[in-house]
Amino acid sequence: CVFADDYEEWEEDYFGDEGIAFYFDYPAVEEDEEVVLDYETLYIYLREIADSYLVKHPENELEIGDYMKKIKERYKIEQ
Repeated sequence: CVFADDYEEWEEDYFGDEGIAFYFDYPAVEEDEEVVLDYETLYIYLREIADSYLVKHPENELEIGDYMKKIKERYKIEQ
């Protein structure tokens, strides 16, 4: 995966100023594929994963909460 700010506008794989691109290559998939998510959508999926993780590791709730807060602030997520 690659964040938008990892590419410069002139680079071939540049996909915009915001978001994150996930690349899936053969043989994991039949054809090479790129999926770009905006930051809010990424946060939704990340929140689900974090919640699932915390069911098994509740002792890490504060640390995970801090990371999630930093992500919201860094990418200006309103949720």
